[in-house]
Amino acid sequence: MASVEHGWTAGVAARARRYWAVQLAAAGELPCCRCGVPVQVEDLWDVDHVTPLSAGGSLGLDNQAVSHRTCNRRHGQALATAAAAVQSAATRGIRPW
Repeated sequence: MASVEHGWTAGVAARARRYWAVQLAAAGELPCCRCGVPVQVEDLWDVDHVTPLSAGGSLGLDNQAVSHRTCNRRHGQALATAAAAVQSAATRGIRPW
């Protein structure tokens, strides 16, 4: 199977997307796990990890929720920026605590 970002495989990502599409269609809207504003069926949305995999989160449904695509991208960018800052400090011998 082809590897997809953040440890997902294409099959796992597709199953998660189908599951949350059914949940969203049944409810009409679900709260965005990032901003709290309802995600509507017609919105651009993503399946998001509540706890990032890099922070010990799992691929299970208990660690998934829907988010607006822009909220998910913004959150991912913030995590990448923070990780880069920690890595930069570490290469200069600065401890993160």
